[in-house]
Amino acid sequence: MAKYNFKQLENLWTRNGGEKKLAPVMAAIALAESGGYTQAHHTNSDGTVDQGLWQINSSNYKLYKGHNIYGVNENTKVAIRLANGGKGLGNWTTYTSGAYLKHTPSNQKGAVLAATHTISKSGGGGVTGGIVTGLHDVTSVVENPGAGIASLVGQGASAAGGAVGGAVKGAVLGPVEQGLQWFGMRIVFALIIMGGAGLILLGLLLVGADLGLAAFGAAQAGDKVKKVYRIPAARRAGKTREARATELHGQRVRMGEAKVKTEQARATELRTRTRHRAALAKQSKAATERAQKQAYYQGASDAASPIMSNIRKQRKGKKAA
Repeated sequence: MAKYNFKQLENLWTRNGGEKKLAPVMAAIALAESGGYTQAHHTNSDGTVDQGLWQINSSNYKLYKGHNIYGVNENTKVAIRLANGGKGLGNWTTYTSGAYLKHTPSNQKGAVLAATHTISKSGGGGVTGGIVTGLHDVTSVVENPGAGIASLVGQGASAAGGAVGGAVKGAVLGPVEQGLQWFGMRIVFALIIMGGAGLILLGLLLVGADLGLAAFGAAQAGDKVKKVYRIPAARRAGKTREARATELHGQRVRMGEAKVKTEQARATELRTRTRHRAALAKQSKAATERAQKQAYYQGASDAASPIMSNIRKQRKGKKAA
């Protein structure tokens, strides 16, 4: 099972015709989805299977019919088609939840954030794309205060408000958008009036926005976020082999114990039979000896009977005379 790193995934994306500006984001998504393992797969609760580097779902079978989806080039081509149509990057929950950012090398985070900003403005970013772009613009105010506080904060509030408004829909999240715009306007005035003190308040806002990002990501991704933390296929296979080896060893031990117990039972039974046979032989010998003695005494008695009869007759004759 081959494993691709961030740079190799970028090259694989562009080599198969993917947009160069998307390469950093898609490389991070692949690492978040499969860990970079070409043979990674995951079976979902609905019976569908996520496959390969970009975890292409088996429901997209028509896009790779007749081809090996675990092949790196075929997997990449299908990912390019999904990224360019319909939901765009919203097809990957690791993007919409923001989990892909955790798999971005530190020296590539700038490129990934820049690409996310571009995707968000083009309307293909999904929830995370919009929020991350807004936070990136607002953060630039703190990092570059000399560039014009009022102008930069105005751009950051507009970008954040527009991104959140485009990503979060419905009557429940509508007030959140209005609240962000309300706070954005007042932060602009506060920064203009308070100057450096306003930057401190902006920092507090960034902390709150970061917490909000986690909440929005969890709400959007739902139970599918758990897929990010699944064990890679190689580790699952290793654990399966260990479990089977342990079970086999246990079976051998149990079979050995059963064999020893069987041999012990046979030895006990043999000793019992030997003792029984010895007792029968002893009883037979005693019976034979008794029979021999009885025959001897009976023979002696029969032989002495005529003699005793004559003696008795002689005694009777003497008494009569």
